Amino acid sequence: MPVTITERAVGDVGILDVAGRLTVEEGSRQLSAYVEKLLDRERLKILVNLEQVPYLDTTGVAELVLSYTWAQRQGGTLKLLNLAPYAEHILKISHLLMIFETFTAEADALRSFADTVRPPALGR
Repeated sequence: MPVTITERAVGDVGILDVAGRLTVEEGSRQLSAYVEKLLDRERLKILVNLEQVPYLDTTGVAELVLSYTWAQRQGGTLKLLNLAPYAEHILKISHLLMIFETFTAEADALRSFADTVRPPALGR
């Protein structure tokens, strides 16, 4: 199943609804491309909804880390929503759950951005 990503916004938060497997074979590079587009449009609050991602491999994990790093470098914030059990397990054993802020309810995730005030990015 190829990865599909749907972009939507709630207030000043850009939400990426991801569906499919984030693996080297399934084209996980799409996620970082979408995150980069959001950052280019100065949408610095990003929520990645992984509810429809049943599986990710090391390439998928790398895409999440790359996306998170890009957001941080641009003065933004990237958070994760609705991790499937397998994805949560992979992030836990790789100690990445200590880095990513994760949520199981979209309303809670959106509220968490209310306290996120960052200065605009100064270019790349």
